[in-house]
Amino acid sequence: MMSVLSLVLSTTAQDRFDKTVRHDSQLQVYRQKLQNGSGYYAEAERFAVRIGELLSEALIKAVKKETLIEFQKDLAAEFLTPLLRSAYETISDACKNAQLALNRKAGINLDAVKFAFPSDRAANLAEKLSSYPTTEDAMWVLGEPVVSFCLNLVDEAVRVNAEALAAAGFLPRVRRISDSATCAFCNSHAGVYVPPLKEDAFRRHERCRCLI
Repeated sequence: MMSVLSLVLSTTAQDRFDKTVRHDSQLQVYRQKLQNGSGYYAEAERFAVRIGELLSEALIKAVKKETLIEFQKDLAAEFLTPLLRSAYETISDACKNAQLALNRKAGINLDAVKFAFPSDRAANLAEKLSSYPTTEDAMWVLGEPVVSFCLNLVDEAVRVNAEALAAAGFLPRVRRISDSATCAFCNSHAGVYVPPLKEDAFRRHERCRCLI
């Protein structure tokens, strides 16, 4: 059973997150393209980044309302996990639509594969949140790491669907496009990958926005 404080924090953040997701104009554009079959993984990535930004804002504002919080490991996990799962469900639906659109475009009569919730990544995020001596020190964990968590969900969707297509006898290609002409890391990881996919295809640095 969740503690009272973690329940309050999660409910406050979830309410704010749900409200902003419903009314965000950027999300509406991406969602419409993904639902009508004209959006692919480029739209899914932008959708996920925006979901991550809104989730981060909701988490930070919920925490700031409670000034006497010490993020013990259990509290951090109870607070974060429901919100991360909510983002996962929303983003995985977007990825499903992106993959179905690609399959139809290629004339492939296969359903999209839904990837599992990355519980280990969520646990690592909660552990990181609880590892700082004060809430103020820990607040950065609710920023870019939350956005990265959401973006990595799209990477995982690409990976599992490419591998599923390969297992079915098709020849999928995963293309990684560098986000920055001046970033040596991004440029060194750009290119075309084929299953079995190496981790290099999906490895990112902080605030990396390469398109995969």
